[in-house]
Amino acid sequence: MIVTSVLGHLLDISFEDEYSSWSRYDPADLLYARTHIKSNDDMNDIVSSLENYAKAVEILIGMTDCDREGEYIGYEISQMCLRVNPRILVKRCVFSALTKTELIGGLQRLNNLNENVIAAVATRIELDLRSGSSLTRYQTMKLSTCFPNHTVVS
Repeated sequence: MIVTSVLGHLLDISFEDEYSSWSRYDPADLLYARTHIKSNDDMNDIVSSLENYAKAVEILIGMTDCDREGEYIGYEISQMCLRVNPRILVKRCVFSALTKTELIGGLQRLNNLNENVIAAVATRIELDLRSGSSLTRYQTMKLSTCFPNHTVVS
């Protein structure tokens, strides 16, 4: 048995590089711009460890927070591990407190990852990126006209 931990999300969603120029595209274009998902650069060591461990195991039990975000992080972990070992059986242990009773109970009733919850969180993450980036650029560009002696947009 191998036990390890992660520290938050392993994946990031971002726009294709061409959208990094604020002046080339209208902020509204970000609502439909192409995106890609990649490993979070801050998590490279954790991803490497997961991939190494995944080669030696048959079962992956995700024991992340018992909320939607924890479900999605469990999905991210499974994707990193399945990439190097597609035969791994993936399960999720749901518990609400770090007590012996909760942990044993969670391990006795392992679940599959909930695809609906994963899709909902993925959608929320993408909407946050699109709406937040678009609104930030729009506000910044509009405010720059109020402060003509300051460089607000690069």
